[in-house]
Formats: sequence, C-alpha cells, structure tokens
Amino acid sequence: MKHRFSSSIVLLVLSFSLVFTACEKEEPLYPQPQVPAGLQTQEFAMGENYENQIWFHFGSQSGSTNPFGLWDIAFACSNNPHLMINGGKNQAFSLAQFPGKKFNEVGMSDLTSATWNSDILNGNHDSLAFGQPFLYESPGHFGTKPAVYILDRGEDSLGAERYLKIELTGYRAGVYSFRWGPLNEAQARYATYMRTNEEKNYVYYSFAEHNDVQNEPLRKEAWDIVFTTYKEPVPEPGTGILYPYVLRGVLINSARLEVCELGSPNSFETVDLDIAKKQTYSRKWNEIGYDWKAFDQATNQYTIVPNKFFLIRDESGNYFKLKFVSYYNDQGLKGFPKMAWELLQ
Repeated sequence: MKHRFSSSIVLLVLSFSLVFTACEKEEPLYPQPQVPAGLQTQEFAMGENYENQIWFHFGSQSGSTNPFGLWDIAFACSNNPHLMINGGKNQAFSLAQFPGKKFNEVGMSDLTSATWNSDILNGNHDSLAFGQPFLYESPGHFGTKPAVYILDRGEDSLGAERYLKIELTGYRAGVYSFRWGPLNEAQARYATYMRTNEEKNYVYYSFAEHNDVQNEPLRKEAWDIVFTTYKEPVPEPGTGILYPYVLRGVLINSARLEVCELGSPNSFETVDLDIAKKQTYSRKWNEIGYDWKAFDQATNQYTIVPNKFFLIRDESGNYFKLKFVSYYNDQGLKGFPKMAWELLQ
C-alpha cells in the first residue's frame, strides 16, 4: 500500500481510491438496526491521558478503538477536495497561509508575520485552516491557488523541523500532490502523492513518518460518531474573546448522521419519535462536541451539564436520543465518558 523511494526527493504514493462522484460505488441499503428495546449504556475508554479515540456505530452497537495523534494532515475522499489538520495534537499545532508566494520565497523570517489558524469543525470547508485551496479545471481535475503554508507542529524538540512549509500542487483523478520541507530550507525536500480511498472519508499523512497512516479503522458506513481530541475556538470567560483550546468530545460522521441538540423545556425521558421528527437537524461535525460536560473549578472535576441531550437521525431514517451520564470510570479516572441512548420507535 505504501511506496517509498530512496532518492533525495522522497516520493510517497499512498493507496487510497475514493475518486469523484463519477467513480463512486453506489452505497448499499442498510436494514433497520437490531437494537434492543429500551435505554442502552456504554462507557467509552479514551483514557486518563486521552490516548485513545473510539469509533461507534449505533445500528450495530459496535465500534473500534485506535490511538489518537498518528496523523498531521488529512485529505478528503470526496468530490470536493479539501484538507484538515490535526490541531488536537497540541496547543500550538496550527497553520499559516501565505497567498501568492512561491516556495523559495517563504522562510523563517515569515514567522513574525504569520497568522495561525486551526480547523473549525462546523462542516464548512471555508472554516478549515487550509480554506479552499483547489480550483476546478474539469471533472476530477483541480488546480491550486498560488500559496505556501507554514505548519507549526508545536514541539520544540523537533528543532528545525518544528516548522514545515507546504505547497499544494494539484488534485488529479483521486490523487493529491504536494511538496514540503523544513521552513529553513529554500527548496522542497520531499514530493508526495496521496491517493484517496473509496472506503474512507479521509486519508491521513504523518510528517514524522514521511508516510500515510491509518486513522479511520472502519469503513465510512460502519461508524456514526468518534470520541476524540480536537481543537476549537472557545470564548474566554469574562471577555468573550475566542481562544483555540484542545478539547475532548464527539465528532459525527456527517455523511451518515444529522444531529439536533435539545434541552429545557424538553426532557430526555419524555422525548419520543413524534417530537424527534419535528426538530431541525444539523450535519455540523461538532454538533455534539465537547460542552455536554463542564469543568468545576471548585472541585477540580468535570460534571455533566444537566438536561442537555441530543437527537440523531441516520441515513436510513432511524431516530435515536442520547445523553451523557458520566465522565469518570469506577476508579474515578477522567476520560471515560459514559453515554446512554435509545432507538425511538
């Protein structure tokens, strides 16, 4: 799956194969989920240090766990090419854009004028740190806007390779191309090609590994939500100024789900299928997000926000209601959110 070359310019051709709509396979129809009647509960072990991410599917009540933080940038496997960055890796991990620049025109001196951005995971590609860098040319073919990007990987131990510069060079028939290298070098050290994968929503690249990495352990139709770490602007108490925080919460598979957040005067216990069908739903990736919990400064612990719950409508037209019950396991360790949900019938 991975191709490595030993020349001074490393060419990585990675095997993913989701192409554009013309080449996509028709998705199969899925039966009604075999979910037991009544309320279901499960604990999701992210770990006290949030080392895990958990992918979960409501219909089958199954999922998969894998390590968090293996990747740096992700490439969409869809008919709308775009990129994401893994801002949850650390507080500094972010991207700066230098429009109209050539690769050799951007260097260490540009750090003083850099404006750093992280992805805002609301489903709007304009809200991503890379923005919308691709220009449509013909079906399956996209060029790129002239720009160079600096990625701050956020760890001083990386030395000269903490800051990388990246230039996107195109998207052709399911293959992204870009070149990159340390910011303090005028010319690109590596050229890389990334092939999409029709079984996944995104394919992922690690600059540390100089290679693709597996991040989505399940096929795109086999998961609904993921408990993970990400970064999001949060208003500072008192000032309201947005500040990018590393957060732990839930992102949705927006290709499969829509979500509605509810609270007072509704209650989790009384919401039924008729009520659920009347609500307005969102495909924002962060619609469930992180703020179903709150940190109590007095007790130095997280609490679950009372009477905040969510309704979910999946691609098969099934409705679920879900709420969070706890953020601690039986040993009192944080990072073990417990969720309760029910199929509405």
